[in-house]
Amino acid sequence: MDFTVYKNKIPANGHEVMQRFGYARIVSHHTGKESFVKRLYREHYPRFHCYLKETTDQLTFSLHLDQKEASYKGNHMHSGEYDGPLVEQEIANLKQFIVDLVKKEQEKTQTSKISETKATTEKPWWKIF
Repeated sequence: MDFTVYKNKIPANGHEVMQRFGYARIVSHHTGKESFVKRLYREHYPRFHCYLKETTDQLTFSLHLDQKEASYKGNHMHSGEYDGPLVEQEIANLKQFIVDLVKKEQEKTQTSKISETKATTEKPWWKIF
């Protein structure tokens, strides 16, 4: 399941978003592609698996659930779910996480603007005149 955001709307790059959300960066030794995974349990599988596709102004998160490792020799692919309740919930959680990141960044920006305005309009406490 995929979803896309505009890069200029989020306060962090895709790698930072995924790592803050609890995903670990991996590089496939078969293809050399970079991706991110988050285990559901202690075992290696099942796990959420996300690829990032980046263009000049957009970032696409392509997420699926790896159920198990390839069960037959010579195949590098796995059994994966690309939709369903677990994948939909993880996508919803990731979207909410991104919304929260944006809100926090906006609050931080507003707070710093208020502090700057206050600093320029108020006299220091030690200046009486």
